[in-house]
Order: sequence, then C-alpha cells, then structure tokens
Amino acid sequence: MGLWASGPLGLWAYGGDRDLARATWAFAHGMVVLEIHGRFPEDADLDGAWKLGLKSLHP
Repeated sequence: MGLWASGPLGLWAYGGDRDLARATWAFAHGMVVLEIHGRFPEDADLDGAWKLGLKSLHP
C-alpha cells in the first residue's frame, strides 16, 4: 500500500495511525475546498468549525 495522503501525517504526526491521518486529511481538504468556493455563510464561525472538527477526530 502506498503512502498517499496518510504518509507524512500518519507516520509523523499520528504515530503511524494512517486511518486517523486519512480522516484528518479528508476533513481538512473538505474544509479548505468549501472555504475556497465560498460555501459557508458570511456569519459562519470557521475557527469554531475547524476546532470542533479536529476535536471530534482527536477527542
């Protein structure tokens, strides 16, 4: 199996947990794409969304 998106994150930041690395990468990627394309309302708390999303992955 190749490293792909879980490589650097899974091996370094998450102690080799590639599933957690992939989930974190997918969340971050989705948030960035939504932000770039203006898919959040102007009053959205993006900092709060990032914090809650990451906290849900890393309780």
